Amino acid sequence: LLEFVFQAPGFVAVLAGPCHVFQMANAAYLDLVGRQDILGKTVEQALPEVVGQGFVDALDEVYTSGEPYFGMREPVTLEGANDPAQSDRILNFIFQPILDGQDRVSGIIVQGYDVTEEAEYEQRQALLINELNHRVKNTLAVVQGLAQQTFRDVEGAEAAMATYKARLQALAAAHGLLTESSWAPANVRDVLALTLDAAFGSFEGRVSLAGPDYLLGPEVALALTMIVHELATNAIKYGALSVEEGSVAVSWSVDAGEECTVLTLTWQESGGKKVSEPERGGF
Repeated sequence: LLEFVFQAPGFVAVLAGPCHVFQMANAAYLDLVGRQDILGKTVEQALPEVVGQGFVDALDEVYTSGEPYFGMREPVTLEGANDPAQSDRILNFIFQPILDGQDRVSGIIVQGYDVTEEAEYEQRQALLINELNHRVKNTLAVVQGLAQQTFRDVEGAEAAMATYKARLQALAAAHGLLTESSWAPANVRDVLALTLDAAFGSFEGRVSLAGPDYLLGPEVALALTMIVHELATNAIKYGALSVEEGSVAVSWSVDAGEECTVLTLTWQESGGKKVSEPERGGF
């Protein structure tokens, strides 16, 4: 067991007494701190740079209270024989109290993982995604400007331009939602709520959503945004939300088909104007 601890990929150290004297440290811990001569020393003696960073205070609290301390994505600066000499690391770790036969704290086990590379990768990815989102929004703004310039002298184009701009705004809103989740799958409810809030505004109390949590891929989420935007626009202009007493109920269900999972969306308007067969097909 001891050999396993020494060879474990995560760092492990055992501290004894209220002064936190190093009794054991595995190879990963020694590599992390950049020192080989820490056994028999207190944390303050062996790693003086961590004192001002609050880690000794955390150890004191664990020793006094008997409660573990969990560190998630905590930055630490170490000044051992690392390259470079001063190393900024990101750690996930736990300070776990060791109890003696009378349930009193006699020491602390330090155990964790260096997640610096993972954190840096996520930071770079977030930067790239934010840059992509910025460029997409700029592109949409340019497209909107080109359309306005192209059709500004076309008689009767105002209504068409308003519709076009609303569709671009819906697309931009959906793109923003996906960017916030790093283009991971988006929840159906979140996609619907974002699109409907953008379209309805003061109609919020007259629209209900009901359905299970289900994640959509980015391409499907964008398509659903455009569909719901068109339905919402139609409801405001001609449907249930064009009159005071009208309302809209949006519900969905998810069923596992033989070849793929099927999402069924139901858009139900009530209390609106009397409907008739449309004269032309819409978007």
